[in-house]
Amino acid sequence: MTWTSRRLNYVVLCAAPFVAGGLAAARPLRIPGVYQIVGALMFAGFFASTWSLGLRVVRVGPDERQKLALAGGLLQAPSALIALLWVGVCGALVATATDDRMR
Repeated sequence: MTWTSRRLNYVVLCAAPFVAGGLAAARPLRIPGVYQIVGALMFAGFFASTWSLGLRVVRVGPDERQKLALAGGLLQAPSALIALLWVGVCGALVATATDDRMR
């Protein structure tokens, strides 16, 4: 893997919690079909970045590096789940009765 692709994957993973939180708060994304696609694409991007950065370490790295790669993957799991499940849910103060029932 080249240096630029590693840096790009690192930037994606650092931005993941903020992007997932921002898209979860964006109520205009609550259009049937759109929010599922956006969530699936974000989840796939986070998963691909995590996998590409940790794959080489998990395959041939020492035990300490393998544990570090596993910890990094587990650290990204909540952001990936927010991206997959809660895109467009919006905050409780601006939610309508329909939004509350959907949650």
